[in-house]
Amino acid sequence: MGEYLSTIGESLTLDVTVRALTPASYLHAIQAEIFPEGGPMRCYFDGRSPTSTAGVKVFEGGSVRLQSPSEIAAFRYVKSSDGVSGIIEAVYRK
Repeated sequence: MGEYLSTIGESLTLDVTVRALTPASYLHAIQAEIFPEGGPMRCYFDGRSPTSTAGVKVFEGGSVRLQSPSEIAAFRYVKSSDGVSGIIEAVYRK
């Protein structure tokens, strides 16, 4: 049998404020998958702050997979200039 991975999730605001994931929620996570809902988001995986026009663009219906604890901790996101405020769903694998 393989190792069992538990999952936990959270919903976070997606708007004009640059945000990070919640440390208490991703504690001990080894991977995360992020899903924007309500419009596209811009993001970076290295601690830099994206803007509404700069950063990796992820459309609603798409997702971003973070592959390590350091990527999870460094992830930053904001709504894209052509989007509306919404949420992101973050699923953590521990």
